[in-house]
Amino acid sequence: MAAAVAIWGGWVRLGELTGFGPINLLPGIGSGLTVNTAVVLPLSVEFYSAYALRVLLASNQLATRTRTFARHTFTASLVVGGGAQVASHVMEAAGTATAPWPVTTVVACVPLLVLGLASGLAKRSRLRHWSERTTRNLHAPAQPMKTREQALAGHT
Repeated sequence: MAAAVAIWGGWVRLGELTGFGPINLLPGIGSGLTVNTAVVLPLSVEFYSAYALRVLLASNQLATRTRTFARHTFTASLVVGGGAQVASHVMEAAGTATAPWPVTTVVACVPLLVLGLASGLAKRSRLRHWSERTTRNLHAPAQPMKTREQALAGHT
């Protein structure tokens, strides 16, 4: 639990240093619904990391390419998470009020990258199930087509 709190705090601090923060979700419509977007970073990266690890550990029936994708993206998410923690703590220790633009650029792309990786991994994880079902249907013996009357007779 302590590690989760530290990770969450580092990501939120980094998000705030890079311009993430409270926004009005309904501008022009209502002003009471605000969300601190800095929580998007720990939610996206850490949840993706857990998702990729789950796929990797439960992948005995998945294709080698899917396992490789899960392994590589899980490792990348750990590296990105570690880099974010280091950047957050270094900038905090240096008293930085705003992250340098290269850090802001990378951090701003994180939610989009995570969305793409999660979509790709979800698609890859389902491909085997889909292809097995399709292959099974293709090799099933052909059923004679019913006439309209036969089909309607079965529903009365």
